[in-house]
Amino acid sequence: MSIDNKVLLREKCLLFLCIFLWDGEIMAKINGEDFNEKITVGEYLKKAGYLAVRVAVMVNGEILPKNDYDSTEIQPNDEVEIVGFVGGG
Repeated sequence: MSIDNKVLLREKCLLFLCIFLWDGEIMAKINGEDFNEKITVGEYLKKAGYLAVRVAVMVNGEILPKNDYDSTEIQPNDEVEIVGFVGGG
């Protein structure tokens, strides 16, 4: 067997193992925590007790405009960061 065929066989075996062992859950991360639910950013904020007017949200490194919270669904592999504003004196 040629080296090219051995490499191809090894790659196919690795792919098979990945598919066989994969449990079917692809998760997003919200503030570093795994999250696996089909929900919009706006719905998540309400569910988690955030006031949308007092937070900034980044999805995959991009600031999400507040107008898009209710229409942006959290996708598998998304990285979401929510930063709350706190007043003080």
